[in-house]
Amino acid sequence: MVPFELPQSCAVGQNIPKNAFHAHLTPAQRKTLSKCIERITWTHKITSTNSNLPAEDIEEIQIFLLALREKNNLDALREAMEKVIPYTLILWLEFEGEAFISSSQKHPHAIQLNRSVVDWTFKSEWFYVETCPFSLILETSIDQTAKRFWIQLSGKAYDAETSPARIVEDQQAIYRLTSQIKKLQSRIASERQFNRRVELNQKLQTAQRALKALDSNS
Repeated sequence: MVPFELPQSCAVGQNIPKNAFHAHLTPAQRKTLSKCIERITWTHKITSTNSNLPAEDIEEIQIFLLALREKNNLDALREAMEKVIPYTLILWLEFEGEAFISSSQKHPHAIQLNRSVVDWTFKSEWFYVETCPFSLILETSIDQTAKRFWIQLSGKAYDAETSPARIVEDQQAIYRLTSQIKKLQSRIASERQFNRRVELNQKLQTAQRALKALDSNS
């Protein structure tokens, strides 16, 4: 069970049939769902009514436990769930005493009103359930509760005034720069022309400085 200390008023405890998502999945994703997931349980929902917290942009947080048959991050399935459930989700994947968490900042689709667009997915590494390093603190507002949780998953230290949009922008920039650095390092390792290696090294140093600046500002 998800080990967050939440009030009983937030508990749901409802098993969700796996085929409830079939209409929104590709054949390959349905096969993965059947193969990898033993059970999907809607464990909690956090609303203004059951938490006494005001809601601003985020109306509700829903928590789902995905009990797995094999250790798998299920990226495509998690994204599919995020797109068809309009509320902020915390997805807790569990396999043999280990867990993995993800939660996404998203916004409504401009045309398909019953779907969401994922801006960024915050996610943990795998960890042992009994040493869960994350907490879900119901304070200030539902929006602040979600933001504090995203900050924990990001591994960065933001102050209380930082907006979710800023956090997402930083995470996107960090991802782009990290990918760019890996590509440049690979190109440098295989480049034989001296002048070209110098040029690539300059680009690498620029990207590394930008990444360091982002890390120091968060």
